[in-house]
Amino acid sequence: NLSWKSYEHHFVIESEWEVKFVMLLLTVDYHLSGGDPSEGPAGTLDFSIKDPNGGEHAEGYEMVTWNNGISERPYLLPSIPGTWTITISGSGLEGAGSIAYSGEYELRVETEGLV
Repeated sequence: NLSWKSYEHHFVIESEWEVKFVMLLLTVDYHLSGGDPSEGPAGTLDFSIKDPNGGEHAEGYEMVTWNNGISERPYLLPSIPGTWTITISGSGLEGAGSIAYSGEYELRVETEGLV
């Protein structure tokens, strides 16, 4: 059974912070039981970053391949105060199929400045 799940995350930049930069790092990794193929499509991904004013800073659907994964892909963001929204979704299998084929992602927000 093929599934498509969407996850929403938030982070806040407080208005009193003097932030020099904000960077979001995205890593996406797909796994196949018995070893990963050397090439070809691994899975699909839809990714969006919205600032507190509703502006888009990353948006798009893409195919992730076994030989060209996503590892700490940087997104340099403006230091707009408020709550930012990150939405990530992708394809996968449910039930027993998830044991043989699965994916995971990691989001990391890094900043530099006076907090």
